[in-house]
Amino acid sequence: MSVQSFISAFCKGSINEVLPSEFLEEKIGTVSNLAKSGDAAARTCMKLLSRGEYRKGK
Repeated sequence: MSVQSFISAFCKGSINEVLPSEFLEEKIGTVSNLAKSGDAAARTCMKLLSRGEYRKGK
């Protein structure tokens, strides 16, 4: 699943204001691997995707 698809399904639109846009077309697994290897922007992306404040229904 791409980051954009995940956002569409599970996140509020306000996440797009703070999410690094270079990862929108990437698969979540790819971004996760980049984050684990030390990419700061990928870490930010994964952190934001996991935050409850950006989830729909909260």
